[in-house]
Amino acid sequence: MKPLLIIIFLPLIMFSQQNKELKITYNVLHDGRNYEEFLNSNGDIIISTTNPSEILGSKEETEEGFNTRHAAKIPKYTFIKKVSSNKVFIEIHLKESVIMKDILPAIEWTISSTETKMIGDFKCQRATASFRGSEIYAYFATEIPISLGPRKFYGLPGAILECGTTDRMNQWIATHIEYVQPTVDTTDWDFDFEGDYISFKDKAVESRNALIERRKRQNAKLPQGITTTTTYKRNGVEKVYEWELEEIEKQ
Repeated sequence: MKPLLIIIFLPLIMFSQQNKELKITYNVLHDGRNYEEFLNSNGDIIISTTNPSEILGSKEETEEGFNTRHAAKIPKYTFIKKVSSNKVFIEIHLKESVIMKDILPAIEWTISSTETKMIGDFKCQRATASFRGSEIYAYFATEIPISLGPRKFYGLPGAILECGTTDRMNQWIATHIEYVQPTVDTTDWDFDFEGDYISFKDKAVESRNALIERRKRQNAKLPQGITTTTTYKRNGVEKVYEWELEEIEKQ
């Protein structure tokens, strides 16, 4: 995936000295879909929001054959975190918004001393790591001295301007970077980080168990000797969570 255009607006004086807000737009390929993600940061808080994806229709298998589901819009997601924290809050914008809290594992990046690339006017260093079942990479710019990135990418000494899985099936590439003077029309930073939110881990375990049970019920209806797998395989970046790896190690 290649961005159509990189537009960079460089400040004359350092961002942190001017109390300006950083805005980055990413072109995204994730879980088989293309969309944009918009990151805002005031130097302490990072808010990254996906745009509403295309209307999708799909087919589902029933006892009578295949039926076409009603088309539905992929929901918008907002990822909120503090630069210094490993907690990310995920807001899913449905009819009623739902907020989940995810505690991220530390990403142990290996930074290359030789691999670099230009993204716009920024010289970026390459880093690689393992994260929740995927081999990931990132290019970060130390000229933007804020440890931030889109979605759940974090933990490098500079802004991540490109990242994804090393197989290139999931990618975030910056297409627009600018610093803006805060106004009444810019991001609301008053998020309650101490609120009582749904546990992302609990929700993930619940969803996984529900799918496995549904597949077991489907297998029970099949002719004797014919079964399908009940293995739960995820797409995207997060394929295996750390608590699942712990369960595997205990077995």
